[in-house]
Amino acid sequence: MRRRRLLERQLLRATEGEQRRISLELHDGLGQHLSGLAFTARSLAERLRGAALPQADEADWLARLLRDAVGRVRAMSRGLWPVSLERQSLPQALSALAQDVEQLYGISVVVEAPGFEAESATAAHHLFRVVQESVHNALKHGQARHITVRLERLPPKAMLSIVSDGLPLAPTRSGAASGLGLVGMQLRAEALGGELQVESLPGGGVEVCLLWTPTARRAARLPEAPPAGDGWPEADPDPGTLTR
Repeated sequence: MRRRRLLERQLLRATEGEQRRISLELHDGLGQHLSGLAFTARSLAERLRGAALPQADEADWLARLLRDAVGRVRAMSRGLWPVSLERQSLPQALSALAQDVEQLYGISVVVEAPGFEAESATAAHHLFRVVQESVHNALKHGQARHITVRLERLPPKAMLSIVSDGLPLAPTRSGAASGLGLVGMQLRAEALGGELQVESLPGGGVEVCLLWTPTARRAARLPEAPPAGDGWPEADPDPGTLTR
């Protein structure tokens, strides 16, 4: 069992490095390329409009599509590597994540974490990844339309709760964690010295609850944060954006 856990940690840590590499490629490569195309399309639209040509509307439509693509690429990049945690508090980073998800998928994501501060940057990274994976699962498996993320102190413990509506857990996924994403969340809970529970709710939906005791000593011994999840599920294009 110990060898299996070690291999799981190594696999997740390797995935984290790959996610960071892809995040940089998206931001500095594809993102910059699309930004340049969007600027060119906007300039073309202005020239066509100045010449009173009807193709100006077509160029405007193309520029809007490219700006939307830039926003989606940047959101994907932030999701793969949450650099905001290096500059912001955990609640701020979670609010940015919620905004990205709302814009990409058109659902409601509420973050409730007034005055909450993680005991360390590494602990904040673990908590962020648990939220990210939970939201990913709610979208991909639960078809959720409303998600609430709550962080609160219950001295001497702290609690992270992610509640989503939609479908309950499938029978094959109830109880013990299965799949790399859920295993990753369990490993993060263990790194925090806490306990993770994933349960179906009576009226439908799922609650992910992580309860741990924040201590500076334990936070200092946390390993490098391994990733959770395999990327966001593909979002349907916004019909309002794509329709001319």
